[in-house]
Amino acid sequence: MGKFPTNNSKLICSFDGCGRKVLSKGWCSAHYKQVVVGKKDPKSIIVYLPIEQRLYLNIDISNGCWLWKGSVNNKVYGIIGSDNTYVHRLSFEIAYGIKLSKNQEVCHKCDIPNCINPEHLFIGTHSDNMIDMAIKGRSGNKNFLMMK
Repeated sequence: MGKFPTNNSKLICSFDGCGRKVLSKGWCSAHYKQVVVGKKDPKSIIVYLPIEQRLYLNIDISNGCWLWKGSVNNKVYGIIGSDNTYVHRLSFEIAYGIKLSKNQEVCHKCDIPNCINPEHLFIGTHSDNMIDMAIKGRSGNKNFLMMK
């Protein structure tokens, strides 16, 4: 593996464990950039795992919650990937084998924003989530439920 791959007839990256589509010299875009453009030793480059596998590498199990220890947004919700996917949403989709629509939200029973334990999550609309927040006294507006 210390030299450039010579067989470009393969359609997947020749870096061990990658499996992405080849860009050039037998490597995917990410590995090509690291080795050819960045002039790194092929043995030192990063193997990019699928997002589903990376999800479970950054959690700490505490009091039943699976706490996300990776990147978070400004509201402390865990995010992953270049599109900033919510990790609690991804965890729910993986656990239950479903793809949620854009108008469906994944709400927390435990009220811990960085918890990704599927047993602590449920599907709802934005309204459902806001009502749940108000019932639990987290809205900051005591009259929130009366306005509905």
